[in-house]
Amino acid sequence: MKNAFFIISITAFLLMSCALTPEVIFDDKVPIEQTAWIAPVAGNITNYNTIPVNWKKKNDSATRTDNMIQIPAGNTLLEWELNSIGMDGTYYTGKGLWTSFNFQPQKVYLFFVAHENNRPGLDVYEYDFGKKIKTTYKDIEPYKIGFAPFINVSAENIVLNNSSN
Repeated sequence: MKNAFFIISITAFLLMSCALTPEVIFDDKVPIEQTAWIAPVAGNITNYNTIPVNWKKKNDSATRTDNMIQIPAGNTLLEWELNSIGMDGTYYTGKGLWTSFNFQPQKVYLFFVAHENNRPGLDVYEYDFGKKIKTTYKDIEPYKIGFAPFINVSAENIVLNNSSN
């Protein structure tokens, strides 16, 4: 019985994971069930746990999720280069912005630039591997799990321009 459950679970997981394909696999030695997938729709990630990376987006659309990056699950430090419009209509640009987050295995994460308590950072959205979601504000809001503030924000490394002007 346990063997049948295990085989069914693995088969279901493999079928679900085929729904999305990562653009980048950071460490192909890590089993897929121990990874998380991230879609850096807020900008480009230039550093992963102090390791320089070149994970440039292939598409600049703020709502595209086809730029998936597969990383090991766990506590992670990411450096961002922003070029994005936040949900509030503000256009954000910046370099050298760091966030920290604990990624769970078998989850997909989306990031959108936001402000919380007058502090810039990233709204974090999470859903299960294999699930397809729309990334409009109304559709994605139930998947919001938190806010990751920028650790090192200063006037030199972030520029906010209100796009409604």
